[in-house]
Amino acid sequence: MDEQIRDLIRQGVEALKAGDKATARRILLDVTNRAPAYQDAWLWLSDTTNSPVEQRGYIEQAISIDPYSRAGQIAQKS
Repeated sequence: MDEQIRDLIRQGVEALKAGDKATARRILLDVTNRAPAYQDAWLWLSDTTNSPVEQRGYIEQAISIDPYSRAGQIAQKS
């Protein structure tokens, strides 16, 4: 994983865990625009919205990247 992308994902996750969904969303959207193949970014992005439609879209995008990933399967069930 590219170091800069990894750092951005970490920043997004930290913002999300701190309760700053707006910052987390901005950072993670930047990641998905720069590197759309990073499944983790899509999964974390699904936690930045209260919209079930948006959440489902982000999870489906993550699953399309790796349909066999355990994280994607768990997210899909929740």
